Amino acid sequence: MKKYFSPLLSRFSRHFMDWGGEEDVILLAGMGRSGTTWLSGLLNYEERRRVLFEPFARDMVLQAQPFERIPYISPEEYRPELASLARKILAGRVYGRWVDRDNSSWGYTERIVKTIRANMMLAWLKVQVPSMPIVWLVRHPLAIAWSWTQLGWSVYGTQKGGDVEFILGYKKLLRDYPEIERVARTLNLKDSLERSIFLWGVYHLLPSQELEKGHYCLVYYENLMRNPEAELKRIFDYLGLPQEGVKKALSKRNDASSTNFHQRNIEEEQGKLVQNWKVQYTKGEIERARHIVQAFGLGHFYEDW
Repeated sequence: MKKYFSPLLSRFSRHFMDWGGEEDVILLAGMGRSGTTWLSGLLNYEERRRVLFEPFARDMVLQAQPFERIPYISPEEYRPELASLARKILAGRVYGRWVDRDNSSWGYTERIVKTIRANMMLAWLKVQVPSMPIVWLVRHPLAIAWSWTQLGWSVYGTQKGGDVEFILGYKKLLRDYPEIERVARTLNLKDSLERSIFLWGVYHLLPSQELEKGHYCLVYYENLMRNPEAELKRIFDYLGLPQEGVKKALSKRNDASSTNFHQRNIEEEQGKLVQNWKVQYTKGEIERARHIVQAFGLGHFYEDW
């Protein structure tokens, strides 16, 4: 009986309701340590939107368990059961301490779904809810790799059964994207840096090929750091949000997000957050990372190495 009542009890333990529909959602996607939690706070500057934190994390969200650990679904694929489940998640029909960690109001009619686990099914999710705007946040692969190293994620990633091994055992993914296995064969996947850059390549390869132009807003973390007002104006314009909200959002720029594990001051450490990787890696390591990104055909994302 507990498994049937737990979602309901968890819902009311948070003391709020979500009255919005499928169309009242913004999908904010990126890779781990790309700044998605921070950007969700800027977009939710008035705290009027419910932010769903990683609702596709199958190990933390009961309703997401039918999805793979790293879900890949092509936009043409017909998966009615998963489609119904995805629409429920995007419509906010999932509650709990994990997904609602950043919410405090009594009720919401709009939401932001923040996810680092949906890059390989972004186009498919767009098919399920065509009206849904997608903001895709991208950060330099070496900046992400360095952030992972600082948090010890790279060490974890080299253990047996990590994300790299999962991807290389994903037969359907490798059949649809043979370049993934082709690139992997050229790498030393016991090396934490090469593993990190390999994952960056996989997670950016699929949306870059599957998402149609005009169906998403591509945002570079570096541009958001260097020119926050201009970038927020562009994002707000895409989302149809009032431009007068940009200045209010900017006032939240230095608010620490729940994943700002080092409690960094955004304004004071802007330079480090954007370019610190350049002094952390050798010229050889930087060239190796650049070569991996180019092997995926993704060299156009970054020219600054």
